[in-house]
Amino acid sequence: MEKVFNKFEKGRAGKFGLGMAIVKYIVEYNSGEIYAVNENDGVSFYIKLPVD
Repeated sequence: MEKVFNKFEKGRAGKFGLGMAIVKYIVEYNSGEIYAVNENDGVSFYIKLPVD
């Protein structure tokens, strides 16, 4: 599941992407965390950001 955040990781449709790698960079730059979980209806993404 962690591969979804890798730059240019090839998906099932054979396409490469940057989107989730960019999101992860932005979240971590702001001292947050992001993770993905497989659920019954598909994948859910969770983002935690600190509150000042």
